Amino acid sequence: MAKYRGPVCRLCRREGEKLFLKGSRCMTEKCAIERRSYPPGQHGQARPRISDYSTQLREKQKLRRIYGLQERQFRGRNIPSIQAALESVEGRGIPEWLELDKAGFKGTVRALPTKDQITLPVNEQMVVELYSR
Repeated sequence: MAKYRGPVCRLCRREGEKLFLKGSRCMTEKCAIERRSYPPGQHGQARPRISDYSTQLREKQKLRRIYGLQERQFRGRNIPSIQAALESVEGRGIPEWLELDKAGFKGTVRALPTKDQITLPVNEQMVVELYSR
């Protein structure tokens, strides 16, 4: 499977918020979004034109970049399974539905997460609307 190997701080700047793709660097003052809060590229400091389509596309791109998915993995799914996929791949941090044994380096999934237990900076309804066109 293909993987994006380019500069990931550029992706955070494009979305306009921290996606925590670089881990601990995003927590420091060296984070690119704190140094330059405008999008990357030659015309990044210009005022963007925001349409309904562009906001839906930005939300979809955010979701792709957080989980490291490719476009084909989105295309093959129908609308309800996108929301189910979000519930199944969420595993960042230590939520209450996951049990962690730090001494034995083992983790146990107690239950699958529900929609209200997943905290993402993504409006998944916009992604659903984009693919329902």
